[in-house]
Amino acid sequence: MRGSLRHSIRFLVVARELARHDALFWVDDIGPAPAGFKTLIRIATRFVRKHRDLPAGEGERLAAALRRLGPAYIKLGQMLATRPDIVGPDLAAGLRALQDKLPPFPAATARAVIEKELGHPLDTLYSSFDEEAVAAASIAQVHRATTTDGTAVAVKVLRPGIEAEFARDLAAFAWLARFVEANLPAARRGDWPRRSARARRRRRDHARTRPRCPDAAP
Repeated sequence: MRGSLRHSIRFLVVARELARHDALFWVDDIGPAPAGFKTLIRIATRFVRKHRDLPAGEGERLAAALRRLGPAYIKLGQMLATRPDIVGPDLAAGLRALQDKLPPFPAATARAVIEKELGHPLDTLYSSFDEEAVAAASIAQVHRATTTDGTAVAVKVLRPGIEAEFARDLAAFAWLARFVEANLPAARRGDWPRRSARARRRRRDHARTRPRCPDAAP
C-alpha cells in the first residue's frame, strides 16, 4: 500500500512535468480507463503553467519533458524512438533528439566522484585529467586522462545519485506496468500504442485541413 501511494505520487509529479511541456496528448487516446483515472490527471495538471516557446511537434515536446524527468525517462524515450511501429513514425522521430549529447555535470563533481570511488586523491591517480568532458550522456560522462605511468585513458564517471534514481524510477515503472495491464484493456491487448498513433495522425491531419475563416468584408 505504501509503495503504491509513493509511486502514485511520483507519477502525478511526472504528469505535471508532461503538462508543462504540453505532452499529455496520450491521455485521451488510451481508451477505457478506471473510474477517475483521467479525471485525477486532469485535476493534478489543471493549473500547471506551460513552458514558453515549446516545439510544435508532439514528439519533440515529449522528448523535452523526458529529458527534464531524468535518466530513466531518457532511456525510456530512447527505446521508444527505436519503435516507430509502436508509437508511430512522427513521435519516434521527435524522440530521437534524446539520442543527442546531454550537458555534462561539473568537472569538480566528477573529480569528487572519482576520488570517493577509488579512495585516493585524483593527483595520485592521474598525471593529467582533462576538466572538460569529451562525451556526456544520461548515465555517465567521459574525461580524458593520463595515468601516472604515462598511459592515456578515458575515465567514465557515473552521474551522482544515478543508481538510487534509477532504482526508484524502475520500481515505479514496474508498478505502472502492473497497473496498466490490470486496468487498461487496450494496453493489455497491445493495441493502445497503435490507437494512440492513429489519434495523433488524426489530430495532425485535422490541423492541416482545418478551414480558415475568410477576412471580414469591409
